[in-house]
Amino acid sequence: MHYRHGIRYALVTPNGDRQERQMLLAWVSPKLTTKQEIRIIIVDDDEAVCNALSRLIRSHAMQAKTFSSSEDFISQVQSKSGIAADCIILDQQMPGLTGLQVQAALRQLKIQLPIVFISALEDPSTEQKALAGGALAFLHKPFRDQDLIRVLKTVINLH
Repeated sequence: MHYRHGIRYALVTPNGDRQERQMLLAWVSPKLTTKQEIRIIIVDDDEAVCNALSRLIRSHAMQAKTFSSSEDFISQVQSKSGIAADCIILDQQMPGLTGLQVQAALRQLKIQLPIVFISALEDPSTEQKALAGGALAFLHKPFRDQDLIRVLKTVINLH
């Protein structure tokens, strides 16, 4: 793990290679790709967190859609309309399905979207499971706004 500003980062390239965050940012432009509209899904049971992250993401010219429960998110994914997103910000500790369980459900549904986990709990085994399950980053709350935006830009540029 690489520590910077008190936040642990772990990024994985699409082919599964783990690389240091500094290396990724050295070769990935800080500007977003030329995609028209970047869509970020936020799944967190804390409404204040959803609102704050949504405002932050929108302030960086990206769209944000929030879900206050993992079950609502999975229901939307399974519905006829499905889900349109470029990345998911997923809280680990939620009532009902945990972030790891949502990640597993998405894998079973053959949905491959970049996932950035967020969590207030320091649990190395959970972080390892999330990254081993395909998450591209794991941030510990509280994190700085600019750190989340850098991670999102990096993750979106990788895909």
